Amino acid sequence: MTSALPWAYGEAGNAADLQQKLNSLFKITTTTANLSDIVTPGDVVEFHKDGMRLSALSTVLTESNTYKDGKIGGGAAKRAWGSFGTAMLQATTAGLDDSGATMVATGPPPRILATGDKCWILSITVLKDAVQFKLLTDPDDSGIRHRGDLKFPFPNKKQVPTADQILPTIAEAMTVVQAGDQGAEQAPSGPYAAVAGEYRNETLGTYILLPDGTCSIHNTNGTEVPGQFIVDGDWIRVDMIVRRTKIHLSDFKIQGDNLYLNGMIMPSTELVRQGGPPAPAPEQEAAPAPAPAARQYDALDAPPPPPAPAPVITIGERKAQVLTDFGEPQRKAANGPKEIFFYTDLKMKVTFVNGKVSSID
Repeated sequence: MTSALPWAYGEAGNAADLQQKLNSLFKITTTTANLSDIVTPGDVVEFHKDGMRLSALSTVLTESNTYKDGKIGGGAAKRAWGSFGTAMLQATTAGLDDSGATMVATGPPPRILATGDKCWILSITVLKDAVQFKLLTDPDDSGIRHRGDLKFPFPNKKQVPTADQILPTIAEAMTVVQAGDQGAEQAPSGPYAAVAGEYRNETLGTYILLPDGTCSIHNTNGTEVPGQFIVDGDWIRVDMIVRRTKIHLSDFKIQGDNLYLNGMIMPSTELVRQGGPPAPAPEQEAAPAPAPAARQYDALDAPPPPPAPAPVITIGERKAQVLTDFGEPQRKAANGPKEIFFYTDLKMKVTFVNGKVSSID
């Protein structure tokens, strides 16, 4: 319970340290912009208390909940869901049909979770008086996802707690049941599996695309960069991962079995697929009856070992170290104490002043 936390010890934290600690303990899930699909799975939490209220994605309101005195209670959105909330939703979504009559889309009511239900973690924020989790469910039996906020108030409103003081309270309401990992995405089907394979070009290097949406870029200078890709129609967008940050690298047009940089159909931009598409799985003579569809977070496998970290450049790093990690650039420019390396294969520009890195573009 909140009242049992060790405030008598006189320990106090600060918001920045608490935020950093929470970020290290919980892995955040990334989604599409409209929250309709999972892009990179993070941690899944299971509830130990009833009463968490969540709004359907199609509704205007977002349910806000607070955990206090061992119970999860609804906040402002819950109180507004009655006549006032309905009126507000109607005012937002009202329109006129061809006859001039008013038509209103009120949307589905909130979903109330029970003990044992699970959610993805979308974000964690240290507020001035509470820690707030933004949560998202998998689609329910009607195919509807729900979202909501859950706040854990500070035991002492005038003092930011340490992580050790707030974590037991969080654990009373919910705990992580399966951890995700950056880049360990759930294997999607469809276009991801269709384009998975190894593609080569003497100048561009080798791109290895995996069925789970991750990839690795092997440059001609011997360096390797981890990344992710998405398929949009007959285009593939490739992002490289540098210090857990996505950086857009290149776009390829799918043409037959090969990929073409920026859609330019010419040999110099062609990534040639090695070995053709993956072989289809053999058909089973007597397939068992299909099991009920598993929710996405139940289907997550244990993440594979992380790849070796890619070399990174930091401000103030010496030129010799950059050359060791990335090799000679494709172009150079110099003006007095200022020198610029252009790594065109990585779409990266490194500026040195007096032999040390001053900026990275």
